[in-house]
Amino acid sequence: MSRFAFATLLVSATLPFAAALAQTVAEPDNTPAAPVEVVPSVSPAAAVSDREWVDPPEPIPVPVAPVETAPAAPPVTAAAPGAPPATPSTEPRAVTKPPKPRAATALTVVNGREIPATTITLTAGAKAVSHAEPLAPNAKVTLKLPKMKGCRVAVAAAFEEGSVSDGSDIDVCKVKLVRLTD
Repeated sequence: MSRFAFATLLVSATLPFAAALAQTVAEPDNTPAAPVEVVPSVSPAAAVSDREWVDPPEPIPVPVAPVETAPAAPPVTAAAPGAPPATPSTEPRAVTKPPKPRAATALTVVNGREIPATTITLTAGAKAVSHAEPLAPNAKVTLKLPKMKGCRVAVAAAFEEGSVSDGSDIDVCKVKLVRLTD
């Protein structure tokens, strides 16, 4: 092959690429989010002698393209032959209810009156628990509650002078201390 033919072949093969390479593209701004520390690759121990120091070559900044993540594809499920493709369900998800508060296993009763209480009775449905010993003023007693399904307990007290409390209804899921007052 002659030199002219070879030169013509070489120019015709590289000419389309030269036009593509000559086009300019706007460079994206790839500045790092945090400052970059450059550590020289030549240590003082690698110096030529004690008096001479060879400066390390300047580091060449390398542009880093940002990484783009593709959105996750929905999971692929096998469908029966001839069935239409599955679509995401628009049914509402089942909402889990928070657990019901549990009834207390014990209730503390404080005598807030100046008169001692002779008996204290707790009634939960058909079951009753009582404290038959006298309860001095400002004293407290903890009564173990019977097993029950609900949270409601009636508290009644009898005092030395003959008065009786009204048997108030207490929610033991919320209240753990009852104070007997006038």
